[in-house]
Amino acid sequence: MTDNNINNNQGQYHKGSFTNYQKKDITYEINERLGIISEDMNGWTRELNLVSWNGGKAKFDLREWSPDHTRMRKGFTFNHEEMAKVKAMLETAI
Repeated sequence: MTDNNINNNQGQYHKGSFTNYQKKDITYEINERLGIISEDMNGWTRELNLVSWNGGKAKFDLREWSPDHTRMRKGFTFNHEEMAKVKAMLETAI
């Protein structure tokens, strides 16, 4: 896995790649960090970000990341329409 950190005036962005269990190379770029939901005692954070997977259009991504953002756990990815539905569901539930 590789990781290239890019710093700019909007925050810290991360680019990287890894090979999944099917031996396919997958690339990612965290375009915007929207927020940290929680952090465990090892420094892993559960975050909501806008992530571009394999050079595609950025999507909302909810998953846990290692402190340096070079490793991740399984998560959920939503396009804008799906996230709007999730937001509407949460507004009625909370």
